[in-house]
Amino acid sequence: MTTTARIAVLLADYEDAVAAGDISGQLDAMLAAHEQDLTHPDGPRAMAALKTAKARATYEYDQAA
Repeated sequence: MTTTARIAVLLADYEDAVAAGDISGQLDAMLAAHEQDLTHPDGPRAMAALKTAKARATYEYDQAA
C-alpha cells in the first residue's frame, strides 16, 4: 500500500471514529498516523492530515450549533 493510500485509510478511520464518538478509535488512528510518520519521514505527513480533519470537524460542529 502506498503512503498516500495508507493516509487515506487512516483519515477515513479517524473520521468514522469522530462521527461515532469513539474516542478509542480516534486515538488508535492518531497513533497509527504517528507511526506512519515515523516510519516514512520523507513521505506525506499523516498527522497533519488528521489535524486538518479534526479542525474541519470542529468547525462544522461549531457551525451546526
